[in-house]
Amino acid sequence: FLASEEAAGITGQAIGVGGDRLQLWSHPEAVESEYRDGGWSYEELAAAFPFAGKQQSVGEKFPPLPEELQPQTAGAK
Repeated sequence: FLASEEAAGITGQAIGVGGDRLQLWSHPEAVESEYRDGGWSYEELAAAFPFAGKQQSVGEKFPPLPEELQPQTAGAK
């Protein structure tokens, strides 16, 4: 559908599809910004990534699986 003429007015959107679900996702926005004179080099980022420990969660949070669907751990019977 998105590659068709009917969807010509749909652009710049984040859309999720899975099974019977269709989702329109919100647009990302900056949570935090860091600036460095002259820009950032690989070495500077590798030495001290300014967002370490501040990353946002990704994806959807699902409820836990029912016990009968939980993966078996080593030694479980």
